[in-house]
Amino acid sequence: MDSPTSEGDRRGAAIFALGYWAGCRVSDVSWLQMTHTHVGPKVGWLHVGYKGGKWRDIDLMNDARKPLYEYPKASGDADRNYVFTSQRSERLTEERIHHWFRALKARATKASGN
Repeated sequence: MDSPTSEGDRRGAAIFALGYWAGCRVSDVSWLQMTHTHVGPKVGWLHVGYKGGKWRDIDLMNDARKPLYEYPKASGDADRNYVFTSQRSERLTEERIHHWFRALKARATKASGN
């Protein structure tokens, strides 16, 4: 759990926090728009619901809110539509997020010696 934050990867830390601490689906993270992200220094909530067109609001606890609050400020691109972007497209795809999680799991497995 410390790997994304210990490496200084703010985007990775925010993605990990949304999946682990907030219980967001990969599709929720991939399609998360800036207009549906309400995050401040002390409180935060998201309006998600790409999967099945069913919307839900998620209150963010500190472990999920803090990395998401710090990420857009660090990226310097607040005028985008989606929270998580890539160099090749407007948003980070679900496949790319799955790939990132697989790589993270492989590094954690290698580090633990299993």
